[in-house]
Amino acid sequence: MYKSSEEERLKWKEQVQLYEASNHQGSLASWCRKQQIGCGAFRYWKNKFGSKLSNSQSPFAELVNHTPKTGITIECHSVKIHLTPDFDPITLEKCLKVLRGNLC
Repeated sequence: MYKSSEEERLKWKEQVQLYEASNHQGSLASWCRKQQIGCGAFRYWKNKFGSKLSNSQSPFAELVNHTPKTGITIECHSVKIHLTPDFDPITLEKCLKVLRGNLC
């Protein structure tokens, strides 16, 4: 029986969603064999739907740093150095030596 292009698209969309839900366990080829579908055709449709599906079903979450900005800023002439609570004192010492050499 002939399927309309819309039916075909929906069939493959469902297959791609099933694959995404499986968390890609095993190889793509073995997954396609279990589903009794052609691997080449599946790749075609996966690429075709890829960007649309990945936006709504991404397994990744955006990480946002909510650490408050604290510390101090040292300003001398036109030079500003911002120190966070976890600054490295040795690096600061080296920076100050360089600045002293250039300012004097």
